[in-house]
Amino acid sequence: MTIMFSLFSLFCTLKSFLMCLLNLEIMMLSIIMFTLISFYSLSNTEALNSLLILAFSACEASLGLACLVNMLRVKGNDNIKTFSMFNT
Repeated sequence: MTIMFSLFSLFCTLKSFLMCLLNLEIMMLSIIMFTLISFYSLSNTEALNSLLILAFSACEASLGLACLVNMLRVKGNDNIKTFSMFNT
């Protein structure tokens, strides 16, 4: 349910890069919570895998924020329409 809501809001908010990053983080956290809740009784390896995915999502968030800061320095805003490889 949360994944569908974040996908819907991702397609609705394609204007701002920051909002897209927040929607992707919501999707990652909902996937982690789903795996923890659904596979909690099976074994401890799923919990370890969920922590590994959580570490990767933290790295993804820091990389996304670094891209956002670089985009703000170069372009001056975070609109996706102004982000193009061919415009200088």
